[in-house]
Amino acid sequence: MAREHVQRPALALVEDVIRQVQTRDDINVPNPVNLARAVNRHRQKMRPREPSDKQFMLDVGYIGGDEFLVKDILTEDGERHIILATQIQLQHLQTATRWFMDGTFKIVRDPFMQLVSIHAFIRKSECVKQMPLAFILMSRRTKRVYVTVLGALIEAMAAPPAVEWIMMDFEIGNYDYHTYFLIRHKYL
Repeated sequence: MAREHVQRPALALVEDVIRQVQTRDDINVPNPVNLARAVNRHRQKMRPREPSDKQFMLDVGYIGGDEFLVKDILTEDGERHIILATQIQLQHLQTATRWFMDGTFKIVRDPFMQLVSIHAFIRKSECVKQMPLAFILMSRRTKRVYVTVLGALIEAMAAPPAVEWIMMDFEIGNYDYHTYFLIRHKYL
């Protein structure tokens, strides 16, 4: 089952199997958490190797299919940036008037430097939550790169976004108001 349902959480698979095979008389049932770890160790052998350079072949089957990949940008100078979002996430991002951007460096590995996430508030009835709507793996952090990836994200939307302002937590040396100004006037 772990091989057939690679996107399904291991613990959910384990619980389904236990429900199918367990009887009322069973008193020595293995710990589901330990079985889930064994499932994940088995799945680890099936996963592709970590990329060692920026020229790797992206297998979209491991990221949820073509519907999650917005754009895979390979630049002339050998840099690579991958934009991820579903069409529904892009629609929400397109209609949001305020974007919240943040970059993290701790969870990404070479050949990438940072993962940027773009969030916005989503309303459903009376409930309002801030949700992540786009993810960008970046191999470089320059103004030109931010303009390129945000431009590609905006081009992937059905219509120009309604964003009025963007709040971000970036180091001033890598991203500042001038870059936002360039993006705003170039793409909006």
